[in-house]
Order: sequence, then structure tokens, then C-alpha cells
Amino acid sequence: MPEQETTYSIAMLAAVRRLGELGFENIDEGGFSCDEGSAQIVANNGGIAHLVIARAKRTRGAVAKPRESEAKMRRIAMAYLIEHPDVEELQFHVIEALIGEHATATINASMCAYHWER
Repeated sequence: MPEQETTYSIAMLAAVRRLGELGFENIDEGGFSCDEGSAQIVANNGGIAHLVIARAKRTRGAVAKPRESEAKMRRIAMAYLIEHPDVEELQFHVIEALIGEHATATINASMCAYHWER
């Protein structure tokens, strides 16, 4: 029987590590997907639902805070809330793994890029 190969995503590894450093629990790497888009990670921390967009990119020039369309995050969040009506508060985060020279990776995050509360 052939050995099964495991594939890792630098973006996911960086995002899960960052969330762990912040004390997040119940990190679901299965994420959430809908017609509006997707969040690669869903986590729960302190009774708050957290949706995370995780991505990797090469560093070029000055490092800027990660950005995502607020309208897109809002639409994904609303789809998530329809499927999870018990959620009282939701935050959306964007976490990037910036790939630099010599195989280095730096975590760049925009925490609470979008927030919703009942």
C-alpha cells in the first residue's frame, strides 16, 4: 500500500499559529464556504465566532495591512449567520503569510477587519 502524502498550506499554518498565539480555541480548518466567498478558518474564542481569510503572498515593497472588501466579508458573514442563527457576535480577520527571501515567512494580520454583533 503506497504511503499517503500530506500537503500543507503556508497560509493555513501561519493563520492557525497566529490564532493559537492569541489563545483561540476550537479552530476549524475546514472553514466556511458559500456563494459569496469563503473563510478558510472558523474559530470560537470567548463565545465569539471568528471567520478568517488566510492567504500567502510574496513580499514586494513596503508591507501594508492586509485588506479585503468589507462588502465581501459582510456577505460571507451574513451567509454564515443564516446557517448559525445562535451566533451573537462575529468577527472577520484577514491573516497573510508573507513569503520573503531565503524561505522566510512573516505573519501579517488585520484582526477584526469586520465586526457584527446582535
